[in-house]
Amino acid sequence: MKWYSLLSTIIFGGLLLLAGCIRQDSFVNYDGFTTESTDTNTGVVIRVHIPTDTITIADRITLDVNFQWAPPANPVLVSPNFDELDWTLIDTSTATPKLDNGKYSTQISYTLEPFLAGEYIIPPIVLDIFSNDDSKEYQLQSSPMTVTVLSVIDPADTGEISTPYDFMDASVLQTQESHSFVVPAFVTGMILFACMLILWIKYRNKPEQTTPLSAQILLNQVAHEEYDNPVQGYSRLHQALMLLDSQLHGTSEIHSFVQVCERAQFSLDQASAISPSSMAQHTLELLGQQNGSNA
Repeated sequence: MKWYSLLSTIIFGGLLLLAGCIRQDSFVNYDGFTTESTDTNTGVVIRVHIPTDTITIADRITLDVNFQWAPPANPVLVSPNFDELDWTLIDTSTATPKLDNGKYSTQISYTLEPFLAGEYIIPPIVLDIFSNDDSKEYQLQSSPMTVTVLSVIDPADTGEISTPYDFMDASVLQTQESHSFVVPAFVTGMILFACMLILWIKYRNKPEQTTPLSAQILLNQVAHEEYDNPVQGYSRLHQALMLLDSQLHGTSEIHSFVQVCERAQFSLDQASAISPSSMAQHTLELLGQQNGSNA
């Protein structure tokens, strides 16, 4: 077995030698979309990454900004203004700088949430590059990126009320005008009469059930109708919000509207200054269901 031990040692040593010859880059390889810019004067590199360029209005997107430099260059990130492009900044996290082969690298991550459906722009990320004497020498910026935000309402949901189901077809109840079927027709009629009587006795004290309305119809009703009792408006708006896609309840706007409606139904003193009509109109705009809704 000496030859087997010798062969294993040679293979293991070769793998170690190969691993020592491969230098890993400080930047992580991502799946998604990445832009890279390099300042040729200082060698500073900036990479901007997003995992996808298409999300729904109920989703959030993470923007990773990774930059690398070597002294004496000292890059400083200029805080992006996401509000101007209708993004809502949810969270920011900064990684501790790392040193690798004489170069520093760090990463700043932004969690963004869209406001309406449409096309959104990730703005250029800007680095001010300083020297040892703290005087700015150069400026480096990334290329802008585009993100498409889709509505979560099913295109098949046209807002129409579904037709109530018929319990029976009237054509089935037509009796053939033939004396040979008088007895079977009479027996059938008695059976149907008994069934209808049983159903009437069973449901006579129950309120008439109506076909449920779609979320869009309820929202349109609240947006355009005036209620003598404001609690009724909050109740109808709450009903509409509960019919929306469950992913929408994770957004800050829909979540806050649901809380306002629940408080208002308990006590009008706890209601928001925003009327049910205004919240319904904003929700329709949020879902991209009114003309002119564009990010």
